[in-house]
Amino acid sequence: MATLLVPVLAAALLAATLGSVFTATLTDRRWPGVVAATLLGAIPVGVAVVLFMRRRVGALAADYEASLALSREQALSLSEEDKFRRLVEAVSDYAIFLLDAEGNVVSWNAGAERGTGWRTDEILGRHVSTFFTAEDRAADRSRTDLAAAARDGSCRVETELIRKDGSRFLAEVTLSAVRDASNRVIGYAEIARDITSRRRGEAAIANLNGQLELRVAELAAANQELEAFSYSVSHDLRGPLRAIDGFSTILLEQYHGSLDEQGRHYLDRVRAGSQRMGHLIDDLLGLARINRAEMHRATVDLAQVAREVTDELHRGEPERAVELHIAGSAPARGDGRLLRVALENLLGNAWKFTRRQSAPRIEFGSEPRDGVPAFFVRDNGAGFDMTYAHKLFLPFQRLHDVTEFEGSGIGLATVQRIVNRHGGRIWGESQPGQGTTFWFTLGEG
Repeated sequence: MATLLVPVLAAALLAATLGSVFTATLTDRRWPGVVAATLLGAIPVGVAVVLFMRRRVGALAADYEASLALSREQALSLSEEDKFRRLVEAVSDYAIFLLDAEGNVVSWNAGAERGTGWRTDEILGRHVSTFFTAEDRAADRSRTDLAAAARDGSCRVETELIRKDGSRFLAEVTLSAVRDASNRVIGYAEIARDITSRRRGEAAIANLNGQLELRVAELAAANQELEAFSYSVSHDLRGPLRAIDGFSTILLEQYHGSLDEQGRHYLDRVRAGSQRMGHLIDDLLGLARINRAEMHRATVDLAQVAREVTDELHRGEPERAVELHIAGSAPARGDGRLLRVALENLLGNAWKFTRRQSAPRIEFGSEPRDGVPAFFVRDNGAGFDMTYAHKLFLPFQRLHDVTEFEGSGIGLATVQRIVNRHGGRIWGESQPGQGTTFWFTLGEG
């Protein structure tokens, strides 16, 4: 009030002075001098009034700006609090709610309503033990949890809770104490999530892992038996076969004159059978080794491997004139040794099944199939009926009689195992008398 009185009195004084000047001009002939003197005396008063009012207006403006900033900060704070509250209320995957110091529910979000079946108007004011099982209520579990949260700041448990309809679910619960400025507990914040499905999934995975470990143990036992069988085949069966072949040779050479043509023919068939059995044993052992061999992946030019294999085939039958078309390059990622075995079988089959063609032709290359390179071996040989394509990669399953084309029926089964180990697939396309194309992929490597 005092700060306002000063400018008021100054203004009144200035007005009185100016009034006296005006009166003097009307009654005194010496008014010009009087006016000048009066105005000179009034100037300091006017200056003082102007300076005071400037300072006062500045102070008022500063107070206004401070008040406006405070109002803005309060409004922003209320806005952020409102946003957080709305966010919590909208969460549907987690039950988020507040308890008072006694453990009674004072707030409830959409996730809590969805997970328990209790509406906000139904649950507010109820004790948190409402969600506990009868066993936990009897053990006063709620008091224990609240005390732990008050003592340690928070506690985290996995426990079974009850929905409104009485059904049970496994929940992961975090309970945190809320304190005021004096560090006094004024309530609790609880976050709960239904983990029933997760625990069921983990149990199912654990069960599958147990079954897998059992199968691995069974596979290891089977591999040991296979190793024992392979040893037996390699050593115990080869001895009798060598004896059969050797004594048959002795009979043919030393008793040639004592045998007629039919007898010699029988001995030739005995030798051919024993030799074929030896080759079959070699193929079986090779097939068994494919799955046990350690793989060493590297970049392999399959076109170069194909050229080397066909060169070997030509050296074995130099009299044959086979038209070869091999791609300039066909890079792939895989085990070079195993991939060579695969191409030896595929190109060997093409070489064999074009033997009766007047103008045999064999191709090797690659084309994109479903976004990955697919390699192919194509020939214009005997071909086969696609009705029996399901037998192609089965061991000992032959689509041509052994009297037409030699072989043990193991080659394509070996190729399939090699391709499978590389994460790829193999398939065949053919028509009788029109040739065959075998395609294979090798996965991503």
